[in-house]
Amino acid sequence: MESIFYTETEQAYQREAQEFFQTEIVPIIAPMDRDNEYPFEALRKLAGKRYIGVRFPSPHGGEGQGPPL
Repeated sequence: MESIFYTETEQAYQREAQEFFQTEIVPIIAPMDRDNEYPFEALRKLAGKRYIGVRFPSPHGGEGQGPPL
């Protein structure tokens, strides 16, 4: 879909992030909260996709992007 605000790359990043969070994070939220467990495995997955630190500049180990739209 064409956007006057975001590039195709930014839109693709948004779609990828939404799919990842929907399939990997949303299903574990309730059990994590109910069992009072820290989401170490979820953090590893987030780091693997490079979503942690996404807003930090590249020279500081981040992706230098804005948050997923």
